[in-house]
Amino acid sequence: RFMCSIYPTFEVAEPSSYGNAGLMLYTRKHKAWGCAISLQPIHWSLGGNKLYFESEESLSDINNCFKPASELKETTTWSTKTIIPDDVELLRSDGACVFQKANPNWGTPDRFSCPIENTTRNGSPGGYDHPSMVVYGEDCGIELRPVTWSYAGNEFIFTSLENL
Repeated sequence: RFMCSIYPTFEVAEPSSYGNAGLMLYTRKHKAWGCAISLQPIHWSLGGNKLYFESEESLSDINNCFKPASELKETTTWSTKTIIPDDVELLRSDGACVFQKANPNWGTPDRFSCPIENTTRNGSPGGYDHPSMVVYGEDCGIELRPVTWSYAGNEFIFTSLENL
């Protein structure tokens, strides 16, 4: 088991057991990227200042990712996480992203469309009720909900609370 000191907070000793469901804790290391550690919590904040967990990651990897003053954020487990399909490459083309106003005739909410370089057509995940995720570019990240990874093989469609 591992222990990381955390800033004082409310004590949450749960789940107080071993072998719990796994999750990823992510921390930003740069405004466009970060790192994540797969772990199983033992105590979220024992004594209000210590996080105890199990992990198959090395102590070196944990310390390199979870530096002092890092803000740790939970992500969904890998088994349920929406990920970009292996055969789709989200490489932005030169065109500008556009805002598409909601269309009640089609049942679509406000959404964005960004042109991408030609890639495999992929209409997944489809729909508008998927968990949000952060997608990173060269020097930024944007929280979004994917709608279509590669409509017609050259357009990435998503919803977001961000603006252009």
